[in-house]
Amino acid sequence: MKFFAAISTVLSMMAIAGIFLFLLYFSFPLLKNPELFFSLLSTQWNPAKESYGLLPMFTASLAIAFFSTSAAFLLSLSIALAAESTPHRKIGKTLRLMFSVFASVPTVIYGFLGIIYLVPLIRGWQGSGYSILTATIGLSFLLVPTMSLFFLDTFRNTPKKYRLAVLSLGGTTLTYLRFLLAYNRKGIGAGVAMGLGRALGDTMIALMLAGNAVLVPKHPGDPVRTLTGHIALLFAIDFDSVAFRSVFVSGLLLFILSLILLLLIRFLRNAYA
Repeated sequence: MKFFAAISTVLSMMAIAGIFLFLLYFSFPLLKNPELFFSLLSTQWNPAKESYGLLPMFTASLAIAFFSTSAAFLLSLSIALAAESTPHRKIGKTLRLMFSVFASVPTVIYGFLGIIYLVPLIRGWQGSGYSILTATIGLSFLLVPTMSLFFLDTFRNTPKKYRLAVLSLGGTTLTYLRFLLAYNRKGIGAGVAMGLGRALGDTMIALMLAGNAVLVPKHPGDPVRTLTGHIALLFAIDFDSVAFRSVFVSGLLLFILSLILLLLIRFLRNAYA
């Protein structure tokens, strides 16, 4: 068993390294050219004028991922705590089954629902309705089932003897929930990291609801384009240009962001072990 685990670990590391080298290889022609490299750092995307700025897509990806994960985290954690505190076990089982169904719904369905219901609602407030706010809300609904399931399973694995110990010492349900949060802080952190990683990597919600305008966001009602949406759009229309090469730089940025997120979670886990 240990042998197979070691082999799986080595193969996983080789696959990750292979993806990184693949992205780096196709990004290198842009990174080694000083003019093109600094062009990538600009806020202007205009291939006709040899301007290939990825900063608008980078900031839009971070903004949508951060806000959607924050909203989904609060809602998912509240749902999991409510299910854990109720004396009716069937409620927890029903929620788990319901969220399992929602988590299996294709992302494009959430995108279509967002176009039908969210876009007109946001349009009545400002702009065209395709914006950071619209994509954030849509992506939050996508993340809630997955994060709720994760938190439900995390709380479910807490030994029952701790609940009995807290209640036998005169603690209330609220006291137990506070203990539950402290005891499962690592699992909660892992759930947030998982949600943030999925938010950064989502394509369809951002492509369908964010507006695909290459702008540095200044307001929640601004239309934007994310790195994943940028990759999908350029892959669909271009195959041999500097603009197409920027797709691989976008992928490299997403890879580095995911790696930084993983290292941060490991640091926090060791720091608060």
